[in-house]
Amino acid sequence: MTTALIGVNVAVFAAMVLTGVSPVLPSEPDLLKWGADFGPLSLGAQPWRMLVSNYVHGGIIHIGLNMWCLWNLGFLAERVFDRWTYFLTYTACGLAGSLLSLAMHPIEVGVGASGAIFGIARGPLNTAGSPRLVDRAVRDARGTPVIADSMLAEQVVLAGGRVWVANPLDAFSRADQRLWIAWLAGQPAGDAALAHVPRVAFVARGGAAERRIAASASFRLDSEDRTSAVYVRRR
Repeated sequence: MTTALIGVNVAVFAAMVLTGVSPVLPSEPDLLKWGADFGPLSLGAQPWRMLVSNYVHGGIIHIGLNMWCLWNLGFLAERVFDRWTYFLTYTACGLAGSLLSLAMHPIEVGVGASGAIFGIARGPLNTAGSPRLVDRAVRDARGTPVIADSMLAEQVVLAGGRVWVANPLDAFSRADQRLWIAWLAGQPAGDAALAHVPRVAFVARGGAAERRIAASASFRLDSEDRTSAVYVRRR
């Protein structure tokens, strides 16, 4: 399902570019032509825009970031939901995001899969880390920042712990943002992020971040369940 959703998003973007839309900064008329959300139209005779706009993106950077997030979150969603529950949850979150955007910015053009993706991250997937593992990560960290996947970082904070970097990204330095994103994506450059973590990493099972940290000689697996795992620095 994740691969199919990414394929649809990429296909729509490719079609836009092939018909002359700028791949870097599409104009508002072009976005509206392809189904962007816009109050006077979406709340009028064209409510279909609230759904279609979730598959339209405002440039290569926009779609690149969203598809990277969907790639990482989506495969975890497949471990939690069956195929149709995943798709319906994704769609419902996307529609909710469109409605929220219209409520806050009714005369601005809106596009992108962010509402669907982060709705999944903050909704059912926000329980991906069991209370036992969340407590274990916070306890093992002993007051130091935990490096955690996006959907787990909020749980760490709610449990009284600290996180190194999390959403919203603009609350952290750009240098740390770049390292954190590289670490989540499983890129070699992200290994430098581990130097910022004195004790603990809290990751989704099977994701790129876990594969990277599992390969690190500096950390060992401490606790795990079906969807997440706690790694601690070796003494």
